[in-house]
This record gives sequence, structure tokens and C-alpha cells, in this order.
Amino acid sequence: MGSQQSLIELVEHNHWANQVLISFCSQLPREQIEFALDGVYGSPLETLQHIISAEGSYTRRFTGKWPDHPWKDDADVELAVLAERATVIRDVLVEHLATDWDSEAITETRGDGHRFEVRDSVLINQLIHHGNEHRAHVGTSLGAQGLEVPEVSVWEFALATGRMWITGPDEG
Repeated sequence: MGSQQSLIELVEHNHWANQVLISFCSQLPREQIEFALDGVYGSPLETLQHIISAEGSYTRRFTGKWPDHPWKDDADVELAVLAERATVIRDVLVEHLATDWDSEAITETRGDGHRFEVRDSVLINQLIHHGNEHRAHVGTSLGAQGLEVPEVSVWEFALATGRMWITGPDEG
């Protein structure tokens, strides 16, 4: 598998993991998804909103698909909308990564009161890392409530998508 396909698989895992947590949270009572725990980004709902909003922003900057962040003034949305937006983001990223894109291209971005120039490879890495970090926050918040949180690791993704399989018992 080439580097292009490897990046697409990372994006697919990111999308799958977002959807697993969004789906799980959609089955919970409102008070559980709005539960605030010290030491994490925010409630599970706020954190999922943040993940998808940030991914929309990174995707816009990385791909140039939209002239501006498509949902920057609309962060207070429900889980069904987040699931739809996550799929749009995944589709745009996969389409872009399937092209002959330039990982060394420079994109201007802003944050923390500064303007930056950043390589596109850094933007896609940040999108993936950011999602992983905050999905862990969601898991921590839900686990602190005594819930058994679904596994969203790359191993589980590989099992769920047929990229890994069990061949027999571990005899070692």
C-alpha cells in the first residue's frame, strides 16, 4: 500500500472512530452527553462538536474545498448533524488525498493570536492527532460515568473493516 492509500486509511479510521462515538452518544440520555468532567476538553457533546468543527476548518485549509470554514458560527449542533458533517469531511479528504496533492505546499493559518505558514502534511497530521486526542477525552468523560465506552482504536477499525482478522487462538 502506498503512502497515498495509507493516508486515506488514516482518514477512514478517523471518520469511523468519530461515527462510533457519535452513534454511541446518540443512544445516551442528554445528561450523560452533557456531563462535564474536569481535566478534559468539555462534555462529550461539546467535545464531539469541537472535533468536527476543527476537522471542517483543517479540511478547508488543507484542501481549499470551501472559501471559508463551512460551520464556524454553528458549533452548537446535535449529534445527527455532526455525523453528517463528519461524512462530508471524510469524503472531501479522501477525494483530495486521491489526487496528486503536494504535501510540502504551504497554507496560511491563524491561531493563538498569530498567523502561521504550515506545510499541508502538518495540517493532515494535526487533523488526525486532534481527533485521537479529543476522542480520548470523550471516552474519559463517559467512562467516569460508569459507561463501557466502545473501542475506537486502529485495531478495532481493522477488525471492523476486514483489514485484520482472527486466525485462531493464541497458543504462545
